[in-house]
Amino acid sequence: MAMVHSDFNVYVGFSNVTKTDGLHPVITACIPEFNPWDKGWIGEKKTYLAKTTDPLGAGTDGTAKVAKVKTVICTYFGGLNTNQLIPCVHRGDHVLVINYGGSDQYYWMLWGKDPGLHKHERVRWYAMDKCEPSVDEPPKYTDVKDTNTYFIEMNTNPGDKGIRIHTGTHDGEAHTYDVAIFPEKSMFEITDNMTSGECMSKDTDVDKGNCIRLMSDEHRWRIRNVDDSYVELDKENITIWCKNDITMRAGHNMNIMVGNNFSSVIGEQRREIVGTSSEFTCPEQKCTGGTRKVNMQGYHFLSATGITQIASGAMSLKGGKCGLNFGMITHVGKHYFTGGDFWVGTAAGGIPCTILLGSNIW
Repeated sequence: MAMVHSDFNVYVGFSNVTKTDGLHPVITACIPEFNPWDKGWIGEKKTYLAKTTDPLGAGTDGTAKVAKVKTVICTYFGGLNTNQLIPCVHRGDHVLVINYGGSDQYYWMLWGKDPGLHKHERVRWYAMDKCEPSVDEPPKYTDVKDTNTYFIEMNTNPGDKGIRIHTGTHDGEAHTYDVAIFPEKSMFEITDNMTSGECMSKDTDVDKGNCIRLMSDEHRWRIRNVDDSYVELDKENITIWCKNDITMRAGHNMNIMVGNNFSSVIGEQRREIVGTSSEFTCPEQKCTGGTRKVNMQGYHFLSATGITQIASGAMSLKGGKCGLNFGMITHVGKHYFTGGDFWVGTAAGGIPCTILLGSNIW
């Protein structure tokens, strides 16, 4: 096959500008081949003394200072950076400048020979996520957007530093997922539906989706859902909150240790089902009363007005002294009292007891 002549011309140039947001396709570039006699950095702005001469000698000669930068305007050529943003370019970067047929239209591609020049950059790799393409002639399509792509992005530009992985909902997905690190805010988060991909979520966005968030400066982890249930680790404190039920289950043992006080507020009813026994012990060195241990066998129901014992077997109260203090105690059934002495007293004095001979009834 015969060689086909091409009118494309490629030059080696240098970028005269810095663009680090990945969105600006137009740069200015200086090309040494176009300025063979210049010394030094040819992208610098230089001032020339322009002169005018009146050939008729009418006294209209004059001079003026003119600033000129020997660069060409170039538009990003693309092609070699499929499914990426426009590459970030810094002043002094080697670029390939492309021209067709000597026209005044120039294009540029980053050569990638000078990564050490770069201070800040934004890099994104994306994959389109849209419904079926149009079958119109010619085919029609929507532009590439944050909302119709999946993308991975790294950004080191001040004010926007971050690393992100993002999915979309443009093709029927139920949820958008976003995994992001924001170093300037000392924050890491995993969210769904909280952000469209254009910017990081804010505290006010939390009701739009579920979120796991680490705030490093505050020593705080927070897991929160759209129903306002959350678990928060805040420095030395832990908070668990929900509007409905909290269930904890251990296959074997559950141990709770409290350094000082244990308080519980119950709106209606407290119920405990114990398989064998319950024991509440007050250590001797901290107990100021006479009773240091309460042992209850069987099933126990504790109410707001007192303590009712429903025992599977016998109920036993043992000790040197045992005191029961209630507004009223009602005994139902037979009761047996044994001991050397038995005395019944009231606020008005003692009640005499007469024991019938041969009987234990009084």
